[in-house]
Amino acid sequence: MAINARSGAETLDVSDVAVGQFLASPFQYDYTTITDDTSLRRFIDALDYQLAMIEYRQRHEFTAGDTAPASRQRFKGDLEKRYRQLMQDGFVFKKLNEWQSETIDPINRAFIELYITRRNEFTADPTTMRQARELSQRIADHLYAFQFDVDGEKYNSTNAARIIFGGDDIGLARRLHRLVNDSAAVLAPKAVGLYFMYKDLGQQRGYRTSLDYNLSRLSYSKTEWLKIAKDLQAATNAEYQRCLKEIEKQSGLANPALFEIERRINAGAVLPDSCFSPDRIDAAIAKLLSGLGLEHLTDNLMIRVDSSSFPALGIRLYPPYDNLLLRNNQGGFGNYLRLAGEIGRVLPWVYADSTLPYMLRDYPFGSEEMLTGLFEDLALRPEILTDNFQISPDDLKRFNTYRHWQKVVQIRRVLLYFYFDYYLSDETAGDPVALYISLEDSLFATGDTTYQWIETLLTGGMETFAEKLAHIFSRIKTIEILHTKFGDKYASDPAVGKFLIDQFCIPGRSQTIEEYISAHAADRLTVDDIKKQLGLH
Repeated sequence: MAINARSGAETLDVSDVAVGQFLASPFQYDYTTITDDTSLRRFIDALDYQLAMIEYRQRHEFTAGDTAPASRQRFKGDLEKRYRQLMQDGFVFKKLNEWQSETIDPINRAFIELYITRRNEFTADPTTMRQARELSQRIADHLYAFQFDVDGEKYNSTNAARIIFGGDDIGLARRLHRLVNDSAAVLAPKAVGLYFMYKDLGQQRGYRTSLDYNLSRLSYSKTEWLKIAKDLQAATNAEYQRCLKEIEKQSGLANPALFEIERRINAGAVLPDSCFSPDRIDAAIAKLLSGLGLEHLTDNLMIRVDSSSFPALGIRLYPPYDNLLLRNNQGGFGNYLRLAGEIGRVLPWVYADSTLPYMLRDYPFGSEEMLTGLFEDLALRPEILTDNFQISPDDLKRFNTYRHWQKVVQIRRVLLYFYFDYYLSDETAGDPVALYISLEDSLFATGDTTYQWIETLLTGGMETFAEKLAHIFSRIKTIEILHTKFGDKYASDPAVGKFLIDQFCIPGRSQTIEEYISAHAADRLTVDDIKKQLGLH
């Protein structure tokens, strides 16, 4: 059953001429005309056009490469200024806030919730936000500016990281790791100060801490999230110890550093690049799509996009000049896995319901990685791998073992940052650096402390525990639902593609994760789902 891409999945005209005309006309609206859901939708469409023009132009800039004409640089600042005006407009907020509880139209309600969520990022004190950005930049500048001299060779943070996590010389990797770690340690006091600035921003949004603010966006309470974290820690203890013993055996170290554990696991959790030529990857992706009834997507997907920075496999959108780049397809396992995942990310672009506001043509809130994870899982199913690539049974067995351990370690690292954030949000937490060292030791039992949390803080990774767990839960539940509806052969059932489009691409943000789960009579998301998937007890 082939599914045609929707002709309504067009993008906006974001050419220089169109953007110039857009910026020349300030946003104005007669709010007195909003009297019912129909007139509210007209207002939402007008506001949606404003926001979408800005967002789509920014995406277009990303695909244009590194070099941008001066006019685009000017547009960038003007577009950001327009976006701030729209988000901080008191009349817009007042009108949407009034209608949030009155509208009975699910699309109107979904848009209002999305707008208010984004507006929250602009309601904090601009001085505190500016100070936090400036401090974050100073820490980053120092973190990435360190220079190291080892045996007459010079290294910086960037090329040192490549050796630490992937170089052949383990002795050099250990020395560089120590140097990088010691250098980062001096930034710890400033990083702690940045954390408490983020805490202040959370309070200005109406929450006690930034952690409360981030956790509030999903349906579990802070207490429930802590229980989930403790359950996951207990569930992964035994498997992590098995993994640690294997790494100790390989390295000859009684207490390998955490970087060495992750380095060896990540090296094992890949399949040989030689098995994944570009042509075989193309054929495997096409076959995967065809099996799901999505063969029409190959007309959009399998095109070569040339640019100075991103020679890539891309997806053709409407109009044809607007391409969303996905991933280099120069062969290799990593490119295959990433490309498979990106299919899930772009499905809403191709099959979006054109009756929705532009800003709602997206995944349900909190499940941005749901389809991405699903397609990665499909691409790694044994029958998909063995049918399309010449992989030895021993390589496949080793890969499955290490990928299993990789998931366990990833879960425990997410727990580390959650605990750190959770206990720091308590006024009685004490010294933050000592707290982190204690938590890292309790979760990983390594003989070496790292300061990787500083970089994680800069990139916002400490605040994503709830979203990451939601993604893990939801992809497990999605597979459970597919298995119930379509049986063991769901990975090659042409009806599955239509089901995914109907469930994820058309509803957009008008459907939450738990509404989707509930609609298919699946249980509420629990830790038992992760235990079952990973074979934990």
